[in-house]
Amino acid sequence: MKARKSNDYFRYVLNLFKRNRVYTRKEIEEKLKRRGASVEEYEDVVKRLEEKGFVDDRRYSEMYIYDALTLKKWGRWKIRQRLREKGVDENVIEEAMAKVTGEVDVEGIIIDLVNKRIGDGKTSKQEIRSVKKFLVNRGFDIEEIDDAIGKMREM
Repeated sequence: MKARKSNDYFRYVLNLFKRNRVYTRKEIEEKLKRRGASVEEYEDVVKRLEEKGFVDDRRYSEMYIYDALTLKKWGRWKIRQRLREKGVDENVIEEAMAKVTGEVDVEGIIIDLVNKRIGDGKTSKQEIRSVKKFLVNRGFDIEEIDDAIGKMREM
């Protein structure tokens, strides 16, 4: 009976993947708990999914970070927080962050956001403060912001 129920849960999760969405280990566990799976059952299902490559928090984190940086234009702090909320281990987040930010021009993203907010014209201190606040709220580090704005002024 347990094997049958475990297989039902496994099929349920496989159907979730048909929605073209990837899930973290914790998200799968929570979905199975809501469906009534015991700890033993959801651990079995997640283990099988990991063995088959359907659940991989490291790969998930790398994709999430890349998309959040390049598409959503979020900074590292906001991305880290979102991944923590999804239950991703801190070490996995840091390794994925280091890998992806080594491949993505974060400074260029900040410069693009600044240009969209204030353009290329001369700006007041108030406008600069406003842009910095905007970027901090998007999760960028103040040092990254100051470096990017400094390079913009040199151009």
